[in-house]
Amino acid sequence: MPNSKPAIAVLGGGSFGTAIGVAATRSGHKVSLICRTEQQAEVIRSTGKNSAYFPDITIPALVVASSDIQICLEADIVFIAIPARFIDQYLEVIVKNMKPGSMVVNLVKGLDSKYLTFAEHFQANASAVEYVALKGPTFARPLLLGELSGLTIGARNRDAEQRLRSVFAKASLDFDTSYSPASVDMVSALKNVYAIILGVAASLNMSDNTRFMIITRIIAEARQVLESLGMDGSVINMYCGIGDILLTGMCDTSRNRTLGVMIGKGIPVDANRPDFLAEGVRSVRIILQHLEPGVAPLIEHMAQVLDAKSTPGMMIEEIIHRH
Repeated sequence: MPNSKPAIAVLGGGSFGTAIGVAATRSGHKVSLICRTEQQAEVIRSTGKNSAYFPDITIPALVVASSDIQICLEADIVFIAIPARFIDQYLEVIVKNMKPGSMVVNLVKGLDSKYLTFAEHFQANASAVEYVALKGPTFARPLLLGELSGLTIGARNRDAEQRLRSVFAKASLDFDTSYSPASVDMVSALKNVYAIILGVAASLNMSDNTRFMIITRIIAEARQVLESLGMDGSVINMYCGIGDILLTGMCDTSRNRTLGVMIGKGIPVDANRPDFLAEGVRSVRIILQHLEPGVAPLIEHMAQVLDAKSTPGMMIEEIIHRH
């Protein structure tokens, strides 16, 4: 019998790309893991481990590492799992060369500098490709180990939703669904910014009362931002919304929360260095370019701190004593 399973590729051999690829293998899918370098791919092929991220975990043989991006262009489903700041060098190739009817599943929790969301980028430039956003409160290691996790599917239609669900039929994943992929993209970028703010609050030893007051304000502001952009504010109630905001903003393994803690403690941070992967800094600028002043005061305060026009303490004081 012919193989009816789709050809699946994951662009990005980092921690989350590896984890999502392994999750797909639990339903019997073969997955091509596309690494940035052939050296990394060769290590995975020869040792069965992605030693840069999970040196203690053996990856299933159904995950086949390569550095050949052409595999993505020939795949039926491509998961994009690279940091937003590196995506431009791949996006044009993918948009122009993927076959009609194929599916792109965006795992990137960042924004497009021109179109705001990657959903809007694909709609404008590759409408024949089915775009799906897949976001939620999932760290890579628990996902890789098969621990139950929740993700939001942002699809344009039910057929695309079901197509993606079938990939993870036997994975330990629970899904909720929005039919506004741009809204899912947007809220997943917002949560990175808010995680920085919560990291700052944590560094200043705010009481639980104060931290949860700020969290409540964050949830309200995120909905306001979405609706001001003409997006679906109800996604704030999904895994990609409040779930991811809480995970990223309150867990010490979060890069963006850690960045906020460093900022709050006055530790120098060079956000322009090549290995700096906290997406929230980049997102602050892009978000504010698309909003009227006053729509997102928390993000505006964060921008003032990043631009050295305010201090973390002043930011928190202004947030707390808002009238």
